[in-house]
Amino acid sequence: MDIKTLQAQVGHDDINTTHNIYAAVTKDMRVKMADVFTSLVNF
Repeated sequence: MDIKTLQAQVGHDDINTTHNIYAAVTKDMRVKMADVFTSLVNF
């Protein structure tokens, strides 16, 4: 679910509240980010 839809669903007025409570970085996301970063700086 995208963060704005979640914000509306849980009734937060401020998107930062929703983001601070529900957003997380998973191990898989970290690995993918590292791969993208490496491809950008490895030229």
